[in-house]
Amino acid sequence: LFGDIEDGILRGRVGARRWLLQTFVVLLLAIGICTMVVVFLLSESLLLFVLTLLVSGVLFASLKFCLQPWAWLGLDNHMPILFDLRSSGLEVGTWDYCFLRRSKIPAASLKDLRVYKEH
Repeated sequence: LFGDIEDGILRGRVGARRWLLQTFVVLLLAIGICTMVVVFLLSESLLLFVLTLLVSGVLFASLKFCLQPWAWLGLDNHMPILFDLRSSGLEVGTWDYCFLRRSKIPAASLKDLRVYKEH
């Protein structure tokens, strides 16, 4: 999955840009909510504090437990897939929490491989 970019090997990071953008948006949302919670707590506005905690809790819980409906809306939280296509075979890297799991598929076992470029 690593190597020189000019070695003629087809490399891909499927969904990496989308995932980074979504992660950045969710991070900004979390920072905004934390700021609101601190401001409401310090201003002693109990109703707004509790309401913000409740709404943000439901929102972030739905991001964790309702993956399929969010994916239908275009927000897919799965980590991007990494791959290298060589003449010897295909190397695929998938994420298992924080660990990159690599698997190698020999060229002889690949019957039909189609590569599409997104525009």
